[in-house]
Amino acid sequence: MAIAVGGSADTTCTNGAWSNTGPTCVPACSAPPTSAVGAATATPNNPNNPETTQVTYTCTTGTLVGTAQITCLSTRAWSPAVAPDCVTNCPSPPSIPFNGAANAPATGPYTIGITVTYRIGTTVTYSCAANFDLKGSATNMCQRVGAAAAGTWTSTTSPTCVTADKDLDIVFILDGNNPLDDCTTKTSSTPVLAGPLLTTALFPNFFIQQALAAGIEAQWNTVNQGNTRIGYQMHAGVCDFASSTNLRIIKTLTSLSSTINLLSGQAYRCSTTNNPVKVVQCAQAVQFVAGLGDRPTIPNVIILVMHDTQKYTAAERATFLTEMAAARASLTGTLMITTALPPIDPNFSANEQYIRMLLACPATGSCLPFLGTMSNTANVVSNLKLATAGLK
Repeated sequence: MAIAVGGSADTTCTNGAWSNTGPTCVPACSAPPTSAVGAATATPNNPNNPETTQVTYTCTTGTLVGTAQITCLSTRAWSPAVAPDCVTNCPSPPSIPFNGAANAPATGPYTIGITVTYRIGTTVTYSCAANFDLKGSATNMCQRVGAAAAGTWTSTTSPTCVTADKDLDIVFILDGNNPLDDCTTKTSSTPVLAGPLLTTALFPNFFIQQALAAGIEAQWNTVNQGNTRIGYQMHAGVCDFASSTNLRIIKTLTSLSSTINLLSGQAYRCSTTNNPVKVVQCAQAVQFVAGLGDRPTIPNVIILVMHDTQKYTAAERATFLTEMAAARASLTGTLMITTALPPIDPNFSANEQYIRMLLACPATGSCLPFLGTMSNTANVVSNLKLATAGLK
């Protein structure tokens, strides 16, 4: 197609000369293309358009997706060859639900950085009110997927606002003694080194406590070197700080090593003689020192995993009660205990009662330092939150 431009379509010969200059024929494009989605308005919008003509598209509603301006080429083709689309904007983004925390401010958790119109490409930013931590992605973007006629959010769910966890220096003491899984009845080769013999089938509790450690790190919102730090020790044998016997430090508070890698490489020591009080004292003396990462302004917590306490003799249990009372008085932190026994174990009740005495709790009612069974990570974390909420 060609179109006449310039000059005049009519001319008259007068006194030997033409009255008007004739037009020039130049390549022309047909009417500009229309949108596949929506109805973008083309300006100008003529049936014939000489080369170099530029057409600009706008959307009355929605977001213009594509190239807003096209040009007629000498080849009589538009560039680009397709019109942009008018894509319906996103609906309101998913909102953070009220989390029901009793201490939630009246304003509650909320979203910020949003506008009334959520155009394609708009990003909203989520935030939480004071004393809440954000769990999940802090941003969400309105996008067009493929040739869709309407925008959608990259995430269909919002993050949540959870009660902020207290910053702590935690030393987690795992149990590596024989009574944890009765390892001497299962193998004559002790310690049981990490490898094909050390399996969850034979030694389930040894691995459950590792899962608990990983769960606490994953679910405690402030675990990082700037906020909550976690160190690890193994209770195996009788620990003696003065002689550096059975200290078994796995990870210090300042270590950046992978906890999972460190724990997965641990041997099950299967120690037959052990003393839970001594290992608590060792943790205090070894881990809670400035050189290894202890911070004087951050509360200290010791979490002790205890196997079935009924496997100690009555005399041992009585001695431990006396020793633990003295040990707790000298601690610069708070002792908390989780039992290896599940609630269905016939010795669970007796263990709970004995642990309550170790922690100087009443026989019934609330005992916050008793974190419950180690097989229920969510419950242990919940109890840890409650037990540490008031620490300073």
